[in-house]
Amino acid sequence: MPKMTAFEAKTRFGELLHRVERGEEIVITRHDRPIARVVREGTPNLDSVKRSVEGLRQLQQRIRKRSRGRAALSPAEVRHLVAAGAELVDVRPVEEFAAGHVPGALSNTLRPAFASWLGWLVPEGRALVFVVGEGQDRAELVRQALKVGYEDLRGELTGGMGAWREAGFEVTRIPLVEAGRLEGTVLDVRQDAEYVAGHVPGAHHVELGSLPEDDGLPSGAITVACGHGERAMTGASLLARRGHGDLAVLDGGPEDWSRASGQPLEAGP
Repeated sequence: MPKMTAFEAKTRFGELLHRVERGEEIVITRHDRPIARVVREGTPNLDSVKRSVEGLRQLQQRIRKRSRGRAALSPAEVRHLVAAGAELVDVRPVEEFAAGHVPGALSNTLRPAFASWLGWLVPEGRALVFVVGEGQDRAELVRQALKVGYEDLRGELTGGMGAWREAGFEVTRIPLVEAGRLEGTVLDVRQDAEYVAGHVPGAHHVELGSLPEDDGLPSGAITVACGHGERAMTGASLLARRGHGDLAVLDGGPEDWSRASGQPLEAGP
């Protein structure tokens, strides 16, 4: 039987109704669990239609409410929430995170892949607190978080990193390095297929999704690399949490290193 997530059903409601009118029965799921079955009017399960439509309306209302009503959190409130177990997610661009961020924050730049990495790296049900950059789309941030099941959105650091600094709290940095100035071990966090297609010779490879559980990382200076920098900074922020202090992120990707150094990439595992 065809399935749709609750978020897909909300955003593609016209398509859902059209398919049901043609006689299809659609199972609505949330967190991979069925919550309702949408059927054509006149079937014995009309109550399922009413329940699912009402569920979609409620979800839409939650998105609107969360987009309008995010809590503006002071630096002290952010510290308290994180100490109590909330996840601090910094959605600013890589360059801003590199220049200064809250110690322990997870870097996950707001972009189309944001929801995928949030769902992969943050435990289900965890309360979320955000650091958001100037001009970033708060409504899009809320939509993506709800899309992968994170509903406990506590708010964002009001005033951003400027307010954090003014409060006198610690700020840490992970520098971006130019492609021609790599130091220490290169840690490539791209997917297997990307790595095999071409990587910096001698690079150590661990996919980003596996990084939190990997205990085989070399000691010493590490430069984290991906295709452009976003995944690499996410990886570096995870390593910083584990106590790795000598970290940097490649500004660009392996192809940039190849052009800067005049050396070919190495293919294969």
